[in-house]
Amino acid sequence: MNFVFFCVTFSLDKEGIDMQWNPEDLSAFFQAKDYIDTVILPITSISFTNKEEAEKLAIQKRSLEIVSQEMERNYAGRIFVCPVYIYPHHVNRQTEIDRINSWTEEMLAEHFEHRFILSHDIGWKKYEKQFEANFIWTPSFSLKNFQTDEARQFMKEQTTELSDLIRSYW
Repeated sequence: MNFVFFCVTFSLDKEGIDMQWNPEDLSAFFQAKDYIDTVILPITSISFTNKEEAEKLAIQKRSLEIVSQEMERNYAGRIFVCPVYIYPHHVNRQTEIDRINSWTEEMLAEHFEHRFILSHDIGWKKYEKQFEANFIWTPSFSLKNFQTDEARQFMKEQTTELSDLIRSYW
C-alpha cells in the first residue's frame, strides 16, 4: 500500500511570517492570479528507517522550504509556492510520478503557465522528462543549524541560482 503525504508548514522566522497555505494568502493569490504565472511545487521524502536517514531528510525538507520561501518572497506577485508534497523515501518512483503529474495537471495546469517541481532528491533526476512540469534538482545543505553564516550564504547562493534558472523560462 502506498501513501501520499501532504504537509503544510507554519513557521515564524526573523523576517516575519512566511507564506502559508491559509485563507489570507489564498485571497491574495486570487486577487493577483492574473499576474502570477509561475508555480513551484517542492517535493521531499520522509523515512523512519533509521535516525540518520530521518534526520538527513528532515534537513533536506527544511532547506527546500527555505529556498522555496525565499523564491516566493523575492517574486511576490509572480511566483506561487505550493505546500510541500511529501512522499515515502523508499517509494516506487513511477507510481509517484503518476501521482505528481495527476496532481499538477488537475491543480496547477489551468492557473500557471510555468510549473516547476523542486527537489533535493537526486534520484528524481533520471525521471525528470516524465514530469508534466519542469524538474529542478538542487543540492541540499547538510548542517542542522540554518542560522549560521555558512548556511545563510549557501541558501542565498541557491536562491540566486534558482532565480536565474526560473527567469530563463519567462
